[in-house]
Amino acid sequence: MNSKKDLLSNCIEGFQFARALAAFELERSTPLDISIEPLGKDFFARVCGVSFKSPPSGGVKKTIVEAINKYSVLVFPDAAPTEEEHLAFGRAFGELQLTSSSVSGKRKRRIRAEFADVSNLDLNGRVLPADSRLAHNKQANQLWHSDASFRKTPSKFSFLAGIRLPPSGGETEFVDLRAVWDALPEKTKQECEGKIAVHSLLASRRRVGFHDFNEEERAAYSHAPHPLARVHPGSGRKCLFVGSHADFIDGNDEVTGRQFLDELLEFATQERFIYSHKWTPGEVIMWDNRCVIHRGRPWDMSVIREMRRVTVDGDGPTVVDGSIVPGI
Repeated sequence: MNSKKDLLSNCIEGFQFARALAAFELERSTPLDISIEPLGKDFFARVCGVSFKSPPSGGVKKTIVEAINKYSVLVFPDAAPTEEEHLAFGRAFGELQLTSSSVSGKRKRRIRAEFADVSNLDLNGRVLPADSRLAHNKQANQLWHSDASFRKTPSKFSFLAGIRLPPSGGETEFVDLRAVWDALPEKTKQECEGKIAVHSLLASRRRVGFHDFNEEERAAYSHAPHPLARVHPGSGRKCLFVGSHADFIDGNDEVTGRQFLDELLEFATQERFIYSHKWTPGEVIMWDNRCVIHRGRPWDMSVIREMRRVTVDGDGPTVVDGSIVPGI
């Protein structure tokens, strides 16, 4: 009996040592003018000393990638990038996605197509009427989601910049789905393994009562399959992959599948997994959509909340011809 306890104790000590060693190696490899400060218990860190005035150099980019693999969400204070600087910084990490509203090319936009306009402003920079089609559509940003999981090639990184912010409310909350997977009961993990959830933008909008899609939009936002359990390629850790875009489970009847997805999302968004961030103007937050879900919080919609986001495309589809693609 003692030998089993000793073995367990040695395993725990070994795991703790490995995590401490990884943190030490990250700190040792970080350029001297960059500091990384963990803010959450298991994820989310503040990165100081990175300028958005030009794309990151090789060493700086390497440090950011290592940090995002460890902490999954990074905040860069006082970044305040211009639109061009924001785009250039995001492109350093891969090809940028065009936003879903740019698919048809028919809807006029307030800002460039590479940006997701996470704001409550109309084309003239005025606050959107609360009963407008666009304001209704944007209510879904307050649901838990991974950016663009409704695409067959889901996104990798997001860079969201806070420009003009309300004095209260409008926080962004994050969950690291790797920690969620670690906490799942073994039986639930087994139920998730090998299953494919089908994601759709229509599913998340349906949750807020938005159904005003034309046929072209319905075709553009067609269903995208993704595994319920993914291995995060940057860390090698298993993670759950759920969110409000997840519509049903392939091979299950829709009622049973949706109920299971809802139960998983409810488990994942317990308070113990959530980090809530109160924004300061000029900040940029980067997160890894492959293992993070997030949501915006309510605020007084008569007050301006202006934000813009660039999103880096993923490495490819996670499911091809019904088979899960490893390492994506």
